[in-house]
Amino acid sequence: MTTKRQIIITVELDDDKLPQRIFWQADDAGMNEPRDTKSMMLSFWDRDEDNTLRFDLHTKDLYVDEMKNHFLQTLVSMAETYRRATGHDFVLGEMKTFTTQLSGKIQDAEDEKEGRK
Repeated sequence: MTTKRQIIITVELDDDKLPQRIFWQADDAGMNEPRDTKSMMLSFWDRDEDNTLRFDLHTKDLYVDEMKNHFLQTLVSMAETYRRATGHDFVLGEMKTFTTQLSGKIQDAEDEKEGRK
């Protein structure tokens, strides 16, 4: 016998069809009601197409710093998943080094954009 679980994602759009609010709920997450989020990145491996299908959304009130953190933490999380699946421990260290360097470059770009450098 198999067991099924659901993850439900609900997106409220504004008049221009841009995400205004994003909610998610999962059977196994111990939630009584959906949780609000500002950004999501979801990917699926399509074996038939030999390609990754992506679904990325963020609300218009997501701050740049929040997007930076979500993006960088997602990269590290993907490296952790890859390490667990393959046993290639070096990948996690390499990705942490890369994301630390990238974070610094992103901050430099934001500082320059805001006239702080």
